Amino acid sequence: MDFSKWIAHHISEPIFNDENDAFDRWVSRNIYASPFVEDGSMVNFQKELELINALTKIKFNTVLFKHEKHSLINYLVAENNEEYTKSILELYRLLIDSMEKCTIIKLAEFLNKSLTDDSKRLNSLKELLPTSIYNSIHNISRKRMPIHGIPSDGTVSYPAFETFNLDLLNLNTALMELKVWLEEKLNLCADSCKSRLESFAYFPKLDKRPRPEYKYDDAQKMIGKQISRVEFGEVEFKEDLHSREAIIIHFADG
Repeated sequence: MDFSKWIAHHISEPIFNDENDAFDRWVSRNIYASPFVEDGSMVNFQKELELINALTKIKFNTVLFKHEKHSLINYLVAENNEEYTKSILELYRLLIDSMEKCTIIKLAEFLNKSLTDDSKRLNSLKELLPTSIYNSIHNISRKRMPIHGIPSDGTVSYPAFETFNLDLLNLNTALMELKVWLEEKLNLCADSCKSRLESFAYFPKLDKRPRPEYKYDDAQKMIGKQISRVEFGEVEFKEDLHSREAIIIHFADG
């Protein structure tokens, strides 16, 4: 077999890093099928986005980030400035470009804070968020700003993987702080909100009014009612019915 076409990738005296946590995790998970492997910074980054979105979805019925994953954000395959630039650009698109202005406005209204210009997302975040959280998010925007045209120095050697991984770690810390801050301000638990949203997937989807029509109007009478007592348990067994549970709601006005 002719291997000459791969000669450009040949390293005569390779030097391997004795410590490579990412590779060790990959081997443990994919070779040894270990279920106890900690997630890397990329996965944790996406998890934090999901939890933050769960908080704002439950509170405001809108998400803060339009997208929680982006297929073009991957770990770099070459140690040069061009690869790093591409990754920062895609990270900016996921984190900054996908922010929903309407959610930021609703958050400001909830906090009773006025925004100087609600069309500018980063400026609005600066007026709402603690400085440490805002600075980490703005840092990605700052790195994105110079990315225009062809680089004057061309493609040069650069510790792209290490730098990008550090960017993700810093963002993870900022997003975790943002999640905790939102939990405190909104008086909600991110994990509970996420579980609640996941449970909604099993709810029936309604596409028509009930028949006869008056049943719909009767159901609307529950709005504004106060509940005085709740009964919840297994239904009395009957031969011709399967086992089931029921909930009985007692309203304060009888």
